Amino acid sequence: MFLRPWRIIKNSKFLTKKYSQETWDVKHLGNPIINDLKVITSKQNENIKFVIKKYGSIFSLVKWTLIKFMTFYATNYTVNSKKRALNEINGLYWCGMKGIKTPKFYEQVGSAIIIDFIKGTPTDQYTEFTPEKFFEHFIVIGKLIAKFHLNGAVIGDCKAEN
Repeated sequence: MFLRPWRIIKNSKFLTKKYSQETWDVKHLGNPIINDLKVITSKQNENIKFVIKKYGSIFSLVKWTLIKFMTFYATNYTVNSKKRALNEINGLYWCGMKGIKTPKFYEQVGSAIIIDFIKGTPTDQYTEFTPEKFFEHFIVIGKLIAKFHLNGAVIGDCKAEN
């Protein structure tokens, strides 16, 4: 089921119950072809922001199906978009248990999840890197990935949006 952002908002018990009077502005976050991430911002209060991360795009389905075939089913990836959303929720919970900061999870609506918006600049959008800044960010990201590995996890889709 490929829900549009306004349908996800309408079907969200969390948003309709807690923010019933809000109307929302919806914008893409990151590359709209690779990931279906939307930032929803309240038109009444711009400090109220969430991210809707959808797992049911056609591109995503093709990508994960190809990965399954190319690895001869040896990997632990799932093509099912609802299961992938559930894996993300479990990953957020697991990270929290290991002391890794993650956005707060609010709700799963079909094959989409609603999480906190974290203010910042994604690493793929940095335009002015001095060598010192590059290595500073590289060390921080490297330590974070090492924390995953030391706790027995592997990031299957390691990119800036994730």
